[in-house]
Amino acid sequence: ANRCPSCWLNPRYCVCNIVRDMCQETNVTTPHKVHVWMHHKEFGSASNTGNLLCHVLGSEKSRLHLLGHRESSLELLNLLHSASASRPTLVLYPAPDAEPISRVAETMRENGVSACDLVVLDGTWGHARRMYRELPEPRPPHVHLVAFGTDGDADAVVRKPVFARGDARRKASYWKSTDKAYWQALAAGDAPTDDETAPSSLLAPVRMYRGPGSGRLCTLEACGIALRALDPDGRDGAMALDETLRAVLRRKVDRLLLQNGTEAVYCDDV
Repeated sequence: ANRCPSCWLNPRYCVCNIVRDMCQETNVTTPHKVHVWMHHKEFGSASNTGNLLCHVLGSEKSRLHLLGHRESSLELLNLLHSASASRPTLVLYPAPDAEPISRVAETMRENGVSACDLVVLDGTWGHARRMYRELPEPRPPHVHLVAFGTDGDADAVVRKPVFARGDARRKASYWKSTDKAYWQALAAGDAPTDDETAPSSLLAPVRMYRGPGSGRLCTLEACGIALRALDPDGRDGAMALDETLRAVLRRKVDRLLLQNGTEAVYCDDV
């Protein structure tokens, strides 16, 4: 298929120039390095956000590893084995014994550690669960997220939603067809939170989630929250980086909607 090799959209709707301009305007950076471990079924998908995350962070602060690709898999294994107290490696995955990333960040600060390697699993929940099981023993420390409200305070643990399978597709289809007002409220942080079927991810207009959307985040959104948790004082510019990531995601979602012959939902100037 005819698609941009970087953003995986049709060249007519490519967001690469938008990403470049937004990153230059905000001068986004982070002391940490993000390693996106992508499931092979996500590779080339126009709605994938792990690739977009690497696009924003650049090659110095991110690395894409593809499941099943021998060279990149070996590189990831070497990273996991070379972790040290002065440069820890954290795996972002909500396993039952995962620690809150904010608690791990506090321990890092107490020990004078200023940077880490953050491994993010990029795929569906089923893909991520199988990928996590493939990590070598002993597994590196794994962490789960807390969600940030509009005031910047952490207020809720982000974990895999639990839902009844029976009406999952009906609920997902309902929210896929919601009018533009809901998505703009979601982008502004004003979406209603009393309906568990309501999606909380900016990616929801272009990717169907099975079951309740509340609490679900795409890879890019999850990583933005994780980097904010690692920078609670705001000294490393994590909040500005998170805002840039979300702005870029909104642009890509709108471009993908237009590519699919649907009206944009977030921005008027797409």
